[in-house]
Amino acid sequence: MCASLKTRLVGCMERCTAVRRSTRSSDRPRASSASTSTAARGPTSRVEISWWRGCRRCSLSRELGATIDIHGHRLYCFPGPDALIQLRSFRGLFGRKVDYLNELGRAALAGHLDTETLRSMKSEDALASLKRLKGIGEFGSQLVRLRALSAVDELPTAEPRLLGAVRTAYGLSREPDVAKLEELAEKWRPYRMWVAVCLRRTLAGGAGMMHSRAAG
Repeated sequence: MCASLKTRLVGCMERCTAVRRSTRSSDRPRASSASTSTAARGPTSRVEISWWRGCRRCSLSRELGATIDIHGHRLYCFPGPDALIQLRSFRGLFGRKVDYLNELGRAALAGHLDTETLRSMKSEDALASLKRLKGIGEFGSQLVRLRALSAVDELPTAEPRLLGAVRTAYGLSREPDVAKLEELAEKWRPYRMWVAVCLRRTLAGGAGMMHSRAAG
């Protein structure tokens, strides 16, 4: 990995500790005739969709979650399980998303999302346990491993934007398959997850991410 890329990754790792999302509901991406085309399902479309998801999460946190103050910054926590099980509707949540949030709330209250229990399990067992919950697939389960279980040396193979970031970082002619990604990631040990996060943040648009003032 080149020195300039290493420098960017180090800088990103320093900033990731102070990241928060702060968007307005007016940032919702607009639907258009092009949005259903094959081209619109590319990286730009994924960034816009991620911004919209970030807006929804931000709104849920502001309206239904607890508020905490850290070094003068007001932060909004995602709603707890007691709030999730009572949720019946919320603007911007379509399809079965509310049902999935209800399910997650019930699972948390039943102890199925206990972080210490999940952290003590083998990676494959923890991922399988998470994927048994409605609405959580390969990507979601790996995201939980990253954000909640401190899995610093695991590779999030289901993150589509990571493949594009790796292609850019290594100058590949096309996005790598999982086997090639795993081969390249051997040099990222023992921080494969953090390197993956930083690559995506710096080279794949950093979708939905904004820095707090503390991040500089």
